[in-house]
Amino acid sequence: MSVIERRFPFEKSSPQPQLSDEELKREVQRRRQQQLAPFGLTERETQIVVMLLDGQTMKGIAEELFITERTVKFHSKNAYEKIGVASKKELMQAFSDLPSPDVKRCSQAQPSTLSLRPRNPAR
Repeated sequence: MSVIERRFPFEKSSPQPQLSDEELKREVQRRRQQQLAPFGLTERETQIVVMLLDGQTMKGIAEELFITERTVKFHSKNAYEKIGVASKKELMQAFSDLPSPDVKRCSQAQPSTLSLRPRNPAR
């Protein structure tokens, strides 16, 4: 047994089951929603932020949710403010540690460590 195996026995590499594309997408979305929970976003804001992080456009989100682009922009602006970012680019950078759901196969998605802090809701 190597030194590493004695110090970190739980980190032994064991075969992980392969996730289907749909399972991977659901798992990434679930983890993104968990990351967003401390920010106090509404259900719709969370839904839109997750879709933005998936790489969807404002127009595509509007079409999928049957709302106007203006409504998508309204919710995303509110979410940006709560998260503490000013743009979609900053949002993508802040949450770039999770793989995109369009990744073909992944043996195991690692939990992320988000460095942002929730905004003070009393403000």
